[in-house]
Amino acid sequence: MLSSLVRVHTPTGYCSGVLIDPYFILTARHFLRHRTAGDMFVFGDHWNRKVSGWIDLATTDISVLRLARPIMEADHPTITPTPLPTAASLPPLTRGTPTISYGMGGGKPQQRPGTIWFKFPQVIGKNYHTRVRHALVIRQPNNPAIPGDSGGPVMVNNQLVGLQSLILDPYGKNLGVATISLINPHLGEIRAAMHRLPPHPGE
Repeated sequence: MLSSLVRVHTPTGYCSGVLIDPYFILTARHFLRHRTAGDMFVFGDHWNRKVSGWIDLATTDISVLRLARPIMEADHPTITPTPLPTAASLPPLTRGTPTISYGMGGGKPQQRPGTIWFKFPQVIGKNYHTRVRHALVIRQPNNPAIPGDSGGPVMVNNQLVGLQSLILDPYGKNLGVATISLINPHLGEIRAAMHRLPPHPGE
């Protein structure tokens, strides 16, 4: 299981996320609507942290969270952050390419294999609030994403390519089709958000 997988928890629910460096988490923007940093905790493998703040990306379903205290290798040697991709490391995202999605849906870590179906410029959720610009649609016929997986990392060839965002479940029937928020088109926004988020007081 991916050691960088985390659960972002509030008093009213939880979603998934991924630790990308000792201070920062990526997660699903739609989960953070109407939340405050004061009631939010991030839980990893034998660690937990408060959130000092976050920034939503304006055009897609990604948020950048800053932890109140970092996850340092000296204190947590089994935890390895999953770094942001680079142009050189990004694998081809072509139809039929295998994917592995990770999430905390059902309350415990899950690994969900799938394959790329197609890319789409923008996908809008059924509530019209969630928008994914630069979307990747994948098929997961055997172990599909479920509520709670949102924000979890999606990997191709061991490289982080996106975050779980939406599932296709008309009338409550999960069709095994998931929409992924691609990371690479938004790398500049993500890095700018990391730079803008201030340290926690006393850090």
